[in-house]
Order: sequence, then C-alpha cells, then structure tokens
Amino acid sequence: MEQMSISEKARVPFDYEKKGLPRAVCELRPIIFREGDLFRCLLGPDLQKGISGEGATPEAAVEEWVSSLRQRLQAHAEDEATQYARDVLNTSVNDVW
Repeated sequence: MEQMSISEKARVPFDYEKKGLPRAVCELRPIIFREGDLFRCLLGPDLQKGISGEGATPEAAVEEWVSSLRQRLQAHAEDEATQYARDVLNTSVNDVW
C-alpha cells in the first residue's frame, strides 16, 4: 500500500510499543506528523484516501485515527487503506510462521 510521503521535519516521534495502545496502532504504525497547529495521524496515500485522524496532541490524533479505522472496518469499506488494515489485522503469527 502506498503511504503518503511526509518530511522528516514534520514527523512526530511516537512510541508504538507504549503499553495500552490499541493493537491496530501497534501493528499498522500510522504516520504521525504536525501540520500547522494540528497533529495528524495517517495510514494511506493522502488525507482523502487514507485513514486519518487529527487533534491538538499526537495522542488525540491517534485516538481519532482509531475511531476512523473502526468506522471504515465496520462499514466494510473496500478502499486500499482499509483493505490493507483489514489484511494486516487479520493475519495471525501462525499464518506467517
């Protein structure tokens, strides 16, 4: 899946191993970046086609991203970003090994 190119300067460091994070965040590792006064969280080629969230803090952007992901998965959306997320989240370690 194509991921939007974000400059290193705009990217925000984020601990994807932090205890208590939703599994989807840990496994899909959406990009977190700053745009003006907002933080954005994105998985996909752009903000329109990808799964995104925004907020005043990186954590708020991630929370909104998780909500957006859930909505798209429940709506059985068939776009590239949602299908990629579905495939990754449905693959178990046993399928790989």
